[in-house]
Amino acid sequence: MLSTTPQNVSYHLRALESKGLVEITEHRRAKTVVLSSTGRLFARIF
Repeated sequence: MLSTTPQNVSYHLRALESKGLVEITEHRRAKTVVLSSTGRLFARIF
């Protein structure tokens, strides 16, 4: 388990989304986060 706040996680996920590394979809109150094709490429490199 991570010792961070939900607000901190949301902040970082929005930053990754703005750079095109993840895609966030919402359904009611649930959010799904997946790597984008660019994010997968970066994950392979690093």
